[in-house]
Amino acid sequence: MSVKIKARHDTPYVLLDENGIIQIEGRSLPEHVYFFYGPVFQWLDRYIIQPADTTNIIIFLTYYNSSSFKCIADLLMYFKRIYNGHNVKITWMYEEDDLSILETGKQLEELTEIPFHFEKQPVEE
Repeated sequence: MSVKIKARHDTPYVLLDENGIIQIEGRSLPEHVYFFYGPVFQWLDRYIIQPADTTNIIIFLTYYNSSSFKCIADLLMYFKRIYNGHNVKITWMYEEDDLSILETGKQLEELTEIPFHFEKQPVEE
């Protein structure tokens, strides 16, 4: 079953699709980070038992707080569990002038030991 969470001012858009599409986009500054990301982790607990043949993870954060970083790191570690037996593709998107977000992606790539595809985006005005 798919899950969609609409973006709000301080929370990102989230799409979790059993066909292997996981997408997180926007600002991640929820006041209660575990309340926001809890349903994501519950869905992932079920998904990794029987994942799609290919899992495409697309992350495009424009701003995040430290507790969101921890949740995103924990989320990506789920895919480390299935990486050797399944095709996992992580696309880390960042605005072309935001080297901080790019560096975050590189840190997460090193942490997960899964190669990321880095995709530069024009700055939104």
